[in-house]
Amino acid sequence: MILESAQLLCTALNEKGFTTPYRSTHVRHPLWLVGLSYALNDEYRWRYAKPKDPASIAVIKQVEGLRFAALGLTPVAQTMPDPYKAPDEPVTAYRGFYCTEKSAFATWTKRAVPDWYVPAATSEALPS
Repeated sequence: MILESAQLLCTALNEKGFTTPYRSTHVRHPLWLVGLSYALNDEYRWRYAKPKDPASIAVIKQVEGLRFAALGLTPVAQTMPDPYKAPDEPVTAYRGFYCTEKSAFATWTKRAVPDWYVPAATSEALPS
């Protein structure tokens, strides 16, 4: 997620005419990522005992000072198959999606499994 965050930040800046280290990708994703990127990096380094930041953190540091007019927050994108989407409830939607479609790779390292995580057969865990 740290790399994807750096790519998304660069995309927003590229679209506004700035030159960044990464080419544009995921052009339609929302962009509130600088703080999230640093939090993801802190978690990654703690969880996997990494002594230094991944290269994408240097990219985020390089572009984070570039500014353009903000339009405010947009609705949280739900990038998943339609049966999992829950209007105005992205957390509910993603929890259902992860308990089904993503349960094959979901693991928790140095953290307890969250209370909401109950892997289930795809058809049983779709949000209502």
